[in-house]
Amino acid sequence: MIGLSHNIAKEETLLKNEFFGQYGHITKIVVYKNNSYNRNQKYSPSLSAYLTFSDEKEASLAIFAVDGFEINEKILHCSYGTTKYSSFFCFLNKLWYFKDIAPIF
Repeated sequence: MIGLSHNIAKEETLLKNEFFGQYGHITKIVVYKNNSYNRNQKYSPSLSAYLTFSDEKEASLAIFAVDGFEINEKILHCSYGTTKYSSFFCFLNKLWYFKDIAPIF
């Protein structure tokens, strides 16, 4: 998700029932504080986080409930995450990385 304000972009805060804990059991949270979004907005930049729920239904409930919700003058944008594939998997399924098309020298 993107759009987190600095004061809630903390693992212990996001786990609380007032935030994402109410939607189910969260198995992993990664808060990205190095990449800021909306740098040109009149409000301070926002941060992002990756949450993993123990069940797909819980993740869906959280996304539908929170996507587009405004908190601390910031709008949250939530979506399903992507899976990181190994290069062998991509080769077998004819998925190519940019480095395979134009190698870096």
